[in-house]
Amino acid sequence: MTDWKPVRIDSLLMRAPVALASAPAIPNLDLLPFTALDWPTFEKLQLRVMTDVLGLRDPRQYGDPGQNQQAIDLIATAADGTGTALQSKNYTSFVLSDLKAAVKRFRDTERPFAVGHLVIGVSSLVRRTEIIAELKKLQGELAPVRLDLWDAQRLSDLLRNQHEIVAQFFTVETARQFCGDFEVNVPIIPNVDARIISDAVTMPPETLTGAQELLDEAEKSTDPSEAISLMEQAQEKLRKAGFDAYASRHEPARAKLMVQVGREQEAARQILDEVWAALDRGRTGNAQITFNRMRTLAEMLPDSTVLSDYEQVGSAAFELYMQPLGYLPEPSSLLIGAHVDRVRLMLLAGETALALDNLHWLRSASGEIAVLAEDRTLPDVLRVRLRLLVAEAKDDWAPLLDEARRKRLRSELTPLVTARYARYCAIRQQFQAADENWEQAASLASLVRQWDDAGTWLLSKRAYLSNWRPFSENDLIAMEIALGEQQYPTPPVIPRAVRAYEEAHEASRQGNARSAAIAAQRALRDAVASGDWSGERKARTVLAAVMQAADEPQRAAIHLARAGEGKKAEALGKAYPNRFIDVIGELGAETYWNVGTAYRLIATQADVVPDARVDEIATHIISDLRAAGAGKLIDVTFFASSRYNNAIKALAGLGLRLSKTDADAALGHFEDQPEVQPNHYRYHDEDEAVAVARIARAHPSLAPRAIAHLVALLARASGARKNVALEALAQYPDLARPALKAVDVGNGWAQEMLAYADPTDIDETAAAAALGRLTTPLEHVEGLSTVGSNAIGDSLLLAGQPQDALARVIREMMGRADDARVSGFDRGSYLTAAANLARGLGDESKKQLFPDAARLAEKSTPSTLDEFDRQFSHPLGTFRLNISGSDRRGHATFLASLLVVSDNDREEVRRLAYLLLGSDSDFYPTQALQNLGEVVKDDIAFLAGQGWAMRSLASILWVRYGGPPHVGARLAADEDARVRQALASSLAEAHAEPSQEFVRAQLATDPSSRVRRALGGMD
Repeated sequence: MTDWKPVRIDSLLMRAPVALASAPAIPNLDLLPFTALDWPTFEKLQLRVMTDVLGLRDPRQYGDPGQNQQAIDLIATAADGTGTALQSKNYTSFVLSDLKAAVKRFRDTERPFAVGHLVIGVSSLVRRTEIIAELKKLQGELAPVRLDLWDAQRLSDLLRNQHEIVAQFFTVETARQFCGDFEVNVPIIPNVDARIISDAVTMPPETLTGAQELLDEAEKSTDPSEAISLMEQAQEKLRKAGFDAYASRHEPARAKLMVQVGREQEAARQILDEVWAALDRGRTGNAQITFNRMRTLAEMLPDSTVLSDYEQVGSAAFELYMQPLGYLPEPSSLLIGAHVDRVRLMLLAGETALALDNLHWLRSASGEIAVLAEDRTLPDVLRVRLRLLVAEAKDDWAPLLDEARRKRLRSELTPLVTARYARYCAIRQQFQAADENWEQAASLASLVRQWDDAGTWLLSKRAYLSNWRPFSENDLIAMEIALGEQQYPTPPVIPRAVRAYEEAHEASRQGNARSAAIAAQRALRDAVASGDWSGERKARTVLAAVMQAADEPQRAAIHLARAGEGKKAEALGKAYPNRFIDVIGELGAETYWNVGTAYRLIATQADVVPDARVDEIATHIISDLRAAGAGKLIDVTFFASSRYNNAIKALAGLGLRLSKTDADAALGHFEDQPEVQPNHYRYHDEDEAVAVARIARAHPSLAPRAIAHLVALLARASGARKNVALEALAQYPDLARPALKAVDVGNGWAQEMLAYADPTDIDETAAAAALGRLTTPLEHVEGLSTVGSNAIGDSLLLAGQPQDALARVIREMMGRADDARVSGFDRGSYLTAAANLARGLGDESKKQLFPDAARLAEKSTPSTLDEFDRQFSHPLGTFRLNISGSDRRGHATFLASLLVVSDNDREEVRRLAYLLLGSDSDFYPTQALQNLGEVVKDDIAFLAGQGWAMRSLASILWVRYGGPPHVGARLAADEDARVRQALASSLAEAHAEPSQEFVRAQLATDPSSRVRRALGGMD
């Protein structure tokens, strides 16, 4: 049984045929010329028929595969488990005795499994009558085993529709004559024979190329010099066949031989060159394995200064390459080893410095780099890369550009210089120059068939175009596709780690921050060095994510600013609510997206900006506002990285801490803005309202102007009516009232604000209309749903109405909140309107309304509209709706808390509020608990472990009723500034207690400015 060997993928039988046979040019060919095939090819063909025509699997061969037996015994199994045996021999002619011998051999051979089908393979045509008669006789004797003879006719019949097999073993022309016309796709592999590559998958390239014989001779040789020569010949064969990596596998043995003949320096040089080549392509693992050979040589020759120097060079290269934070040593420390190694080290460090925006290091090294670049014996690409670094460091591109434009550089290097200059212009906001140079670089690269680089630079042009002409037509996409589909892509002029970006993502996903940082940094360095704008932005984005995961927010912020990722910068700021990320230096950058992203991060972190830095930021903001007012600020205002919009966002965040001079200047800018047309808005309306409101609160002398401007803004921009703005109006009622009255009579918001400020001064007609709207039951039209309600505004107009009227309105509001055809959003509005009116009710009315409010807080009729919308809430859906917050039980609980009369009512509300823990929001349940007074004073420790709103309530209760010291310490160190602010505000209003001093002391140095202001009673 052991004589039957599986036919594996590396078997000779599985290889593609080498010598093909062709038939005469005869239309409608009847028989294939099997006799023209040599024996090994005919063996392969029969196996293909078994596997690809009959569908047999698990083929096994009798005897040792590869023996030149001029005969073959094969067995294989069908899908139903039955076995088929093939016996074939290199017959010169097939006679009767051959048939009998084949059957006897079958009977005498033991097989690993039962066979139900015997095939005898013959390359010729069998027509002799005695053979046909004997075949039929033997078929009867062998039954139930089927016996078939595959002669030229039977094989031709089997292959009639197998044009791929026929074309592979004969020719495409023969296949067309025999099988009829068909379409064939021939893969093109330039410079390396396709069959060699295919066979190399199943056979060692050393054997395939004939190099193994030379390697075997080298191993037997007793002369080291002869062995080296034989080994180098073998390596040359491998390299010529395209197997450089396999050739390198034999370097360790060659190096040991070279040491024996005193050529260790040459061996070490070869190793170091391989290390550099591997690092060039991002193959750090291969580079480290290769470098270990250097260490092995050094151990063999511990006194060799050459090996020691080379080992020092390799260590320095790895230290630069594997540094996750981009640390760079003193430039002079890189001038070690041979001249080419000094060049490579300085180039690696210089391009790292450029990618990480470390211009200080680059300028400090520019002298050494310039000296190295003077060596005209260097490879041209290395010399030009050095000169590019000098141009970047000195802001002097004239000499290099002049040579490029006069065609004094190699043709493949001119487009590189042009693309790098395009990037230089791009980061200086020289839009037209950058665009033109990237286009020229792509054109020049195409002329020298650098398709990969040409496509990269054309994409860079398109990607950069969106920074200054975002609505340009994408007419370059077709050209990018065309470049990418070139049949013979050429490698980029600067070697790149092609998978560095993907490796960074994968390492980050696996939580390997170090590997992710190294890979992302490599992707960034490659992109910057080659002038790839799109690749640079992608690499900066992934590197920022890695830096954030590694708790390096400062570095993450810089990369996000460079990439113009405003929303990601905002998310970064929210991830560090109590730690200031200093990007103030980025406000001096030249591109609007860089500055705009920095402003956005500052706005997100405005609360933790140190007091000493506020004026510095404000100076930049006011300067940009003035430039915008003069029409000189370059910006794209509908981008998340907008310089102007984010400057106002930062201004709003810092509004309470602006100096009077800066506040006055900002207010003057807002006042000088052009009038907004009806039904239009500005992108920065909300932030402008917050900024103006805070200016009014912080600087009373500016309040008259600020309130007048704020009222006009809020009257036209409903989205800007945030609490901050409304609180400013409440702080200055005497200023707000005339401004509100000056608003158009038809403005309902102004009427509501006036009613809220002075319930005794409400227009009776407006109040009657509001009462009618709030007491008239809703009318629904079948098949039609409406969303939106002004119930909250109308409720403000009902202050002072009779008790029964208020009760009717509240009951109607609760009815609407339980209506199946009302959305959750509108239910919240109705319950809030009811809550506005509940404070004016007497106990008797409250008693009657409380049960319904409590019922709604526990369970309400599901909204059919929300249920309909829920089908569009799946994150993978084409059309998606955000229906979060449709649960309005919290609103109902808050309403119920305003209707309590008895202790039982209070306990019920307490129960209902705690039932809502873990729901969409605990804001309204917390407000409900706050209305219960002492009922929850014993729950402080429990509340301190809930959401931010309940922790804020715990802070208030801890100050008011006292509590365990550790709870106060925990609340004072809470991650959420809102909790600490609530604690500070309560302490500011309370009498100082010795037991609270440690909490006061901690809050006095809180990183949040609003917490410190609250503690000082300034909130």
